[in-house]
Amino acid sequence: MKKKLSKILKVLAAAVLALAVMEVILRLAVTYPIPLRLDPNLGWIAREGSLLIDGTEGYGVSRAGQYGWRGGHIPPVPDGGFRILVIGDSITEAMQVRDEVTFCNQLEQRLREAHPGVQVVNAGSSGWSMPDVLGNAAFFEEKLDPDLVVVQAAWRDLTSNAIGKGQGFWEIAGEGKDIHLVQNDPSGGRVLTNPILGPLYCHSALARYGLFRLKLYLGQKQDAPPKKEGKPEVKSPEVPQIERDRADWELRELAARFPVPVVLLDVPGYPAVNSNGIAIEPPPIEQEQRRVYRALAKKHHLTYVRQASFYGLYASDQEFGRGFSRHNPATGHLNPRGHALIADALAQALEPIINREAPAAP
Repeated sequence: MKKKLSKILKVLAAAVLALAVMEVILRLAVTYPIPLRLDPNLGWIAREGSLLIDGTEGYGVSRAGQYGWRGGHIPPVPDGGFRILVIGDSITEAMQVRDEVTFCNQLEQRLREAHPGVQVVNAGSSGWSMPDVLGNAAFFEEKLDPDLVVVQAAWRDLTSNAIGKGQGFWEIAGEGKDIHLVQNDPSGGRVLTNPILGPLYCHSALARYGLFRLKLYLGQKQDAPPKKEGKPEVKSPEVPQIERDRADWELRELAARFPVPVVLLDVPGYPAVNSNGIAIEPPPIEQEQRRVYRALAKKHHLTYVRQASFYGLYASDQEFGRGFSRHNPATGHLNPRGHALIADALAQALEPIINREAPAAP
């Protein structure tokens, strides 16, 4: 009887120890429930000072500021300063890297060499698309009063992602080309705030993370399919008119809702390479989307920035701008090299705007 009881106690002790180890890993390396508060504009956001950790792809650690964004408290702009607000999704939020590696932080350091009063605010929020930017434009103007706005958005953030009803804001088309913004109840999405469901959700994240890593490190390297012999027939790509109309309306609204210069940042997608390490250009339809995007930006007097060197990066120095896996290269979010490339492209594009808009030194 004593031996049986001893075995039971050992099993229980082992289970408690395993749970404790899982808890430590979640808190220090993966993700964990953070204290949240309900903001009437932004929905559920992290409380200021909360520790933000994400190790599900790369590894990022930060502190939440007063609006729940990474990077800590946003200080006032000093007299004669120049505030740049960067709005975007998880690419801008960049919880795969540490604060100093994000393109927002690197951009600030580059610009301060010539403009010491520049402040770059990282307002990246995972899952955001253009309707969220438009719906919160008045909030950004009132709370942050930026001198220049950078909106990181791919073509899909203006089209397919813009009609997703699970976001804070989404779009619905009326008669003809009439488009309306719809706001979801900001108090929705209470799972992570529940004292029972929140920890369960994040413990399941540990299991998903383990499977994800096993798949990456035990799987085979994914190369692009080899090119077929002969010249393939390529149909002329065409962007649907409904997508053109939606993007046209959004960019017109973007220019109207922000009374300061607006820059559009279009981060390239996943640059594939074949078995010889030769970068494959994006498909024709993606190139046409880029052309339309650039033309609409010009139509509404918005600056368009895209770091095209992503596609030649591997062929030149065997590196990618995206991804953290050796077996599945170029997939995922921006890695440190990608953040540096984006910071370089933005600094070059913003320098003349700051020279024109920044107050002259006394």
